[in-house]
Amino acid sequence: MAQLELEVLTDDAVEAAAFEAYWRLNEDGETWAQTVTAIRAEYGLKPQQMTRIAQQAGTAYLADLLCESCEDPYPVSSRTDLTQALRFPSWKCPSCHEREVEERAARVMEQKARRRSEIYEQYPILNGPDLEPTDLTLFEAIALHALFSDPAVEDAGLTSPTDIWPKECRWAPEQLRYNFERGLLKAVPRRLKVHPDSHLDAFALDDEGELSDSFYLGRVSYYLMGQANELTDRHPRLLQALNHTFREGPWPSSWAGQWRNLWDELVLADAQDYLAMKLGEHHLEMNQGEGTRTALQDALSTFSLGQVFNFIYRAAKDSAAYYQRGGVNKRQAANSTIGRISASADRARANGWDVKPFGRPWNLPLSAIGETFFSKVMWQPDMMQVASRDAQVPLHAWPAENAAEGTEDEGSEEVPHPVPGIDEEGTWIDLGKIPGATPWPDVNDLLKLEAWDGHRDRVRADCRPLDDGAEHRAAQCHSRTIHRLQHLRDQLGRDRAEARQRHMRSRSAIPRRHGGLRLRASPRIRVLSQGARLAHPDHRAPA
Repeated sequence: MAQLELEVLTDDAVEAAAFEAYWRLNEDGETWAQTVTAIRAEYGLKPQQMTRIAQQAGTAYLADLLCESCEDPYPVSSRTDLTQALRFPSWKCPSCHEREVEERAARVMEQKARRRSEIYEQYPILNGPDLEPTDLTLFEAIALHALFSDPAVEDAGLTSPTDIWPKECRWAPEQLRYNFERGLLKAVPRRLKVHPDSHLDAFALDDEGELSDSFYLGRVSYYLMGQANELTDRHPRLLQALNHTFREGPWPSSWAGQWRNLWDELVLADAQDYLAMKLGEHHLEMNQGEGTRTALQDALSTFSLGQVFNFIYRAAKDSAAYYQRGGVNKRQAANSTIGRISASADRARANGWDVKPFGRPWNLPLSAIGETFFSKVMWQPDMMQVASRDAQVPLHAWPAENAAEGTEDEGSEEVPHPVPGIDEEGTWIDLGKIPGATPWPDVNDLLKLEAWDGHRDRVRADCRPLDDGAEHRAAQCHSRTIHRLQHLRDQLGRDRAEARQRHMRSRSAIPRRHGGLRLRASPRIRVLSQGARLAHPDHRAPA
C-alpha cells in the first residue's frame, strides 16, 4: 500500500482541489480514486492545464521510499512515476548521489597520485652518456630511429606506446613487435628506459593491489638515455647522427654482418601477414607454426618477397577451390596452402623460371622499422623485387680507402676491411668490380666480358689484394655466373626458334578462299581463276 504525502504550492483553490484529486487513492491504497478524464471534466480543465497542475501545483512524496543517506522521501512526478517507484528496492536522492560521486572521484584521484609517486620512485628519470651510432647494433639503430622519429615525441621527449601506433604505420610487424621491444629494453648498456608518466594501466600490480616491478610491453612510453637534462633535447642529436651514417656512411664494422638477418626477419613477417590476409579473403584460417615459417624461409632464400607473394596468392586461391569442391573441412584446406607454396617454389627453382613479382598491396603497408631499414639504410627503391641473397649494402657503407690516412705515424692498426669474395653463405660481401658481385642490367653485357684469366690483372688493380682462397672462390663464382647466363641465352634462342616455327605452321594452316571453293593451301597445289588443278613443279601453266 502506497502512502503519499502532498505539499500544495498554489493559492488557487480550483488548482489545489484538482491537484489533491489527481493524487487521491482509494482505501486499498493501490488504485486511483478518479481517472484523469473525470478530474478534468469535474473542474473544467484542458489536458495541458491538468498536466501543468500535476507538475507545478505541488509535490507528492512517497513516504514508503526514503533516501539511504538523508532519509528524505521520494518525490513523485506523475502517476506513472509512482508505479515505477514502487518497484525500487532502495533509492538515493540526487544531492546525496552527487556528493557520493564527488567523494569517489576524490578517492580515485588520491589513489592515482599515490600510485604515480610510487612509479616515480621506482622509475626515476636518469641521465647517461649520449648514444653514438658506433655504440649501437644495426637493429638498435633502426628501432630507435623509427621509435623516436614519431612526431609525438616532440612534445615531451617520450615515445607513444607501440600498442596505439596506427595500423597504417605500425612500429614493427605485429608478430615481431614484442620481441623487438624486449630486445631494446634488454640491451646493455641501456638505450632507453620506461618513463614514469606512462599510463597507470601499463604497470602491473601484485596480488595485494600494490605496485610491482613489472610492466606491460606495448603500453609504456620510453625516453632516451643521454646527458641533456631536457628529454626533448636528447633524441634530435641521435637522429642527426644516425641520418648521417645511413646517408653518407661509413657503417660501423659490426653492421656488415647484421643486416641480412634483419632483412630475413622482416620479409618473413611480411610473407606471414600476406598469407593470413589472402586466406582470410577466402574465409580460411590456419595457425602458422614452425612448419609454415620454415616453408616461407625456404622460398625466400631463393626468391624475392614479391615472387613469394605470387606463390602465396596462387596457393591460397587453389586451397579455396579445393575446399569448394567438397570433401574437406576449412582447416584441412587452409593447411594445404603451405604444401602448395613449397611445391611452387621448388618447381620454379628447378626449372629456372622467371616468376613475376607482385607489388606490395595497399592494405599491407611497411612498418616504420621496415621503411627505415629498406629505404633509409639499404637504399632499396623496391624491396619487393630483390631476393635476400641478391641484396647488397650501399657503397657508402664501406669505409673509404683513405679513411686511415695520416694515422700510420701514430702506430694505429689498419681499419679492418672485408675481403672481396664469397662468404660462408655463398654470396658476395661487397660491391667491388669483380664480375658477379653486382646484378648486371643486360645478359649480353656480361657475356661480352673477357675470360677470367685475361681479366684478373685488371680486377687486382681495381680491388684490394685477394688471398689464394678468395681469388679461387671469386673465379668459381664468375664461372658459374657465365655458365648460367650462357644457358639463359641459349634457352632464349631456342624459345625464339620454337615460336618462329609455330608461327610458320599457323600461317600454313590458314584456310584460303578462291572461286567459291574453301581450300587449304599446300606447296603442291596452285589455285587458278578457272578452277583448281594440280601444278607439278616440272610443268608450266598455259599462257
